[in-house]
Amino acid sequence: MSKDACSSERGKRGERNERDRARTHTNTRTRTIFTRILAVLVWILIWTLLAWFIKKPLIFAGPFRTFQAFCALLPTQQFWVAIGVSIAQILGGFFVAFLLALGLALLGLKSKLIRVFLRPAMNFLKSVPVVCIIVILLLWMNSAETVPTVVSLMVLPTYYFSILTAADEKDAQRAEALRLMGVSAPRRFLSEGWSYLLPFLKATSSSVVGMAWKAGVAAQLIGLALGTLGERIYQAKTLIEAPTLFALSAVIVLCAFISEKLWMLLLDASEKIFVAAALAFGGVKNPEADGGADGFVAQGVCVSFDGKKVLQDLSFSVPPSLFVRGKSGVGKTTLCNVVLGLLAPDSGEVKHPKKIGVVFQQPTLIPSLSVKQNLDLVCPREQREKALSALEEIGPDIDANQMARTLSGGQARRVSIVRALFSATEALVLDEPFVGLDEKSKEKAIALIQKRQTKQTRPMILVSHEKTDAKALGLKTLAL
Repeated sequence: MSKDACSSERGKRGERNERDRARTHTNTRTRTIFTRILAVLVWILIWTLLAWFIKKPLIFAGPFRTFQAFCALLPTQQFWVAIGVSIAQILGGFFVAFLLALGLALLGLKSKLIRVFLRPAMNFLKSVPVVCIIVILLLWMNSAETVPTVVSLMVLPTYYFSILTAADEKDAQRAEALRLMGVSAPRRFLSEGWSYLLPFLKATSSSVVGMAWKAGVAAQLIGLALGTLGERIYQAKTLIEAPTLFALSAVIVLCAFISEKLWMLLLDASEKIFVAAALAFGGVKNPEADGGADGFVAQGVCVSFDGKKVLQDLSFSVPPSLFVRGKSGVGKTTLCNVVLGLLAPDSGEVKHPKKIGVVFQQPTLIPSLSVKQNLDLVCPREQREKALSALEEIGPDIDANQMARTLSGGQARRVSIVRALFSATEALVLDEPFVGLDEKSKEKAIALIQKRQTKQTRPMILVSHEKTDAKALGLKTLAL
């Protein structure tokens, strides 16, 4: 079968899989919506039964009376003004808190001292009752200023700790691979950092948006902020208008619900926007402009862990390319980390280029990006088509538009090899690049490495435990 026929077949298979996934997603979503509507109807029924059982409409309004009160509010200008003012105050405070939490968390990740300094204040804000904050702030400012300030102070610590938790649990190797291959810090954040943060932010937002509305309306009510929903609730309570009180409460719940859904949609859209920006702007600079060592040089390198020496008095220079061989546990990966600058040796000296195409033992592709986007992020524009063609050679079963998270281990490894080979880097470090590949795929990968190194000779360190790999590649061997 020709290459074009193979590509056409893969495209058709990808389209079928995409249609099946879309159909399954639609069916699941329909069932979820139906279940939620049914749950709401059940609770309305329970509410109706309670109102009928209590039989005191002056203090407990049923759904019908509440709906009547809501309809009476709709045509009044004051009602819509109150909603508009409340949205401005509460969501204004919410967005300020979100941006402030993001900025402070990033500072905390840069400096441990800042993180330690901020922790007591954030713990205090997380624990103190909201009513105490409201009363204290009303001593210092008017009610209109108090509302957004209260919302910000209640939201800030929750997002702050959520972002720090995400950063602490994040696999640093993925970001390190992008950094080594010349992807700038802003582009790393837009393409990889933000995508990793999103699940944490969305999980936090599911409770924080509602909390912001509760805190904001409480501040409006206690401070009697003019022209707000909180003030209208106070008036309804004073006049013992239970149906109006219930209707206003339902409006606040609805506002919080809509705010949460819109915020979630904005977060979802931000991922695509940020990835598009990372791919469209910047780009990988010419490695020759950054200087750095011409290759790898190690002199008298010693590394030990818990008193056990892993590398002892190790010296070598690359170029020419070097094949590092040894059994598991002898320090092959430790050597890679040392020459990449990720691990400082106990003694000795190491020199290495600034930009290095790297394949780690664990896949470091960005799961939320497609295969093509992973390649485009690292490869210069003039190399992107060549990289896709190379992927066709060693990965005929891989769809370039396939999401990286759906790749098998062997597929992800082949994409990682192509990404490293076509990166705008001065050298290569490939740590067990053939693990998980069948013999045919391995032969194709070796052939691609040889072909690429013939066209663009770069110092290369390739680590493997297989002796035959060194023979196939024709490399000088360093046995550990």
